[in-house]
Amino acid sequence: MRLKFHTLDVFTSERYSGNPLAVVLDADALEMPAMLKIAR
Repeated sequence: MRLKFHTLDVFTSERYSGNPLAVVLDADALEMPAMLKIAR
């Protein structure tokens, strides 16, 4: 399964210097094991 995602920098006002966060789009069909694997 391929899903679109965006990567954001959080906890910073400077690009590429914060904590990276992936936001997965249209992830309603993901089951808990897959979500945990992505989070890891």
